[in-house]
Amino acid sequence: IPDIGLFGLAREPQTPGASATIDWTDRSVGCILDNAKARKIMNAMVWDDPTATYFYPIDNTFAYDFYGYAPLQDGVTIQPHAVAVDYVIDGTQDLVWGKAQGTPGGKDFSAAYYRANRSAPLPRVQFQHLLVRLKFKLTATADALGYHRMRIRSVGIRGTHDAVQLIVAGPGEGTLVPQTDATATLLLRDRNGAPVANHAIPFSPTSPRALGESIMLLPATTYELVIGLIRDNDPTTASTVERTLSLADGAFEAGRTYTTTIHVSGLDMVSLGAATLDPWTTSGTETTLTAD
Repeated sequence: IPDIGLFGLAREPQTPGASATIDWTDRSVGCILDNAKARKIMNAMVWDDPTATYFYPIDNTFAYDFYGYAPLQDGVTIQPHAVAVDYVIDGTQDLVWGKAQGTPGGKDFSAAYYRANRSAPLPRVQFQHLLVRLKFKLTATADALGYHRMRIRSVGIRGTHDAVQLIVAGPGEGTLVPQTDATATLLLRDRNGAPVANHAIPFSPTSPRALGESIMLLPATTYELVIGLIRDNDPTTASTVERTLSLADGAFEAGRTYTTTIHVSGLDMVSLGAATLDPWTTSGTETTLTAD
């Protein structure tokens, strides 16, 4: 994971019953890591700047917990008992969060703790995915195959959120809070970040192939899938198919990947057969009108 933001925040006084006030806006003892940039390489966490050095406060007033999130953002809101960061999401970002929590009532993590326990393990931040990942496969019937047949114009999820706030620390920590109404459409994109468009279907109908990368979005009970189709690049054949994605056993959960297979059939031309016209028939009676 590149571009991790780390916070070291006071959890509680090391001396039971002490009246020391925790204030995370206090960068001297309340917040000892303030959005410090790090990277996760395999199972190790390293500072992005190899020359960076951080120290526990020498007065040992507090024990600390550590919080990590990614991708790192420059604009972070820090309050005395809350840390939050805002994101605008487009379906390509993987938002993660994690925490290394010391023992309640204990001195981990602090300078005093490690002086007394030189072999004690270092804080370990366990990250978790906060979004759902939707992946797509594509298959088709024989009449839809080939470059000059059916093509995918777009794939997207309509009616979702594209602005969220991540609660990094404090009440509700590790959760995403929507900042807008669910009116956005997040498009499926390719590996270069471009929306999937004008995608041909040149393969066997019996072998589903991956379509695009994935769409990562907030967990929900259902998603509104919108697929744009076109035949032979003829604008008059452009159409949109809408389907509701749902699960039989509950809602879509953060940290899970769900795969949807899109099956495309070719267009059937509307043709007219013979046309007949019923002959005129008489009513069987005659009416005589006299004009004076």
